[in-house]
Amino acid sequence: MVTLPFFKPINISKMTWDYFKKRLSHVLLNGDNDLKFRNISYLPRWAVVAIDSFIVVLSFLISYLLVKNLSVSFYPSLTILQQGLVVCLVQFSFFFVYSTYAGLIRHSTTVDILKIALAAISAAVALMVISYGYNFLFDKKLFLIPFIAIFATVTFGLMLLFRVVVKSVYQLFTNLNTSEKKRVLLLGVNDDTISVGEAMTTSRNKDYDLAGFVSFTKSHSKIKILGKPIFKYSSDLYESLKPYDIDGVVIVGDTISNKQKNNIVDECLNYGIQIYNAPNYKRME
Repeated sequence: MVTLPFFKPINISKMTWDYFKKRLSHVLLNGDNDLKFRNISYLPRWAVVAIDSFIVVLSFLISYLLVKNLSVSFYPSLTILQQGLVVCLVQFSFFFVYSTYAGLIRHSTTVDILKIALAAISAAVALMVISYGYNFLFDKKLFLIPFIAIFATVTFGLMLLFRVVVKSVYQLFTNLNTSEKKRVLLLGVNDDTISVGEAMTTSRNKDYDLAGFVSFTKSHSKIKILGKPIFKYSSDLYESLKPYDIDGVVIVGDTISNKQKNNIVDECLNYGIQIYNAPNYKRME
C-alpha cells in the first residue's frame, strides 16, 4: 500500500468516541491554540476549524441556490435542512481525517492545498455512496449528483481563497517592516528548503532577506523560486556572490552531507560569511 507523506492511515477499528474526543481536544485544547490579540502570529486551530465550518455552511447555501436556479427539484427523501446537516457533517469528518486545520495558514503550501482538495473530493464520493446505498436499500435517492459536484467545487474554492487571502494580507503587513535584514542564501533546492524559504519571506519577524538558493546538481540560471535566483555551487561561488552582499548561508536539516557541510563552513569562514542552521519544515510545524 502506498502512503501519502502527509496522510497517516486511520485504523477504522480505533475510530471510537474516545478517538474523536482526543482529536477534538487536540484541535481545541492544544497549547498552541491561544489567541493573543496583541500579537497574532498565527491563527489557532480552533479558529481555523470555526472558519472552515462557516465556509462549509456557506458552500452548501451557495450550492443550493445555484441548483435551485437551474429549475432542478431536490429529492424529497430528506428536507433541505436535513440534507444540509448530513452534507456538512460528512465534510467536517473529512476535515479531521486529512487534518486540514493543521499547519500555519500563512505558510500554506501545495501539500495543504492538496489536503483540502482530497477532503472535498472524499466528502463528495462519500455522499454519492450514501445516496446510492440508500437508493439500493429503499429505492429512494438522497442527493442530486450535480449538487454534490457543485458543493465540492465551491467548498474547495472558498477554502483555497481563504488561505490565499490570509497569506496575502500577512505578506502585506510583513513587507511594512523596513528594519535592516541579513541577506542569506538557502543551500539546496528541494521541498524543505523551498518551504523554509517561503516561511522566511512571509515571517512576521523578518530578520533575514532571502537572496536566493544554491543548487548542488545543475545550473538553473533561467529559473526562479519564490522570485529568487538559483546559483550553481562551484569553487568560485563565493567570489561571484560578492555583488549580492550575502551575509550568510542557511543549511536546512540534513539536506547536505557532512562532508559538503564541512567544506562549506570552511569556505564561508574564509569569506566572512555566517552559517545558520534551520530545522526542516515538518519539524517547524
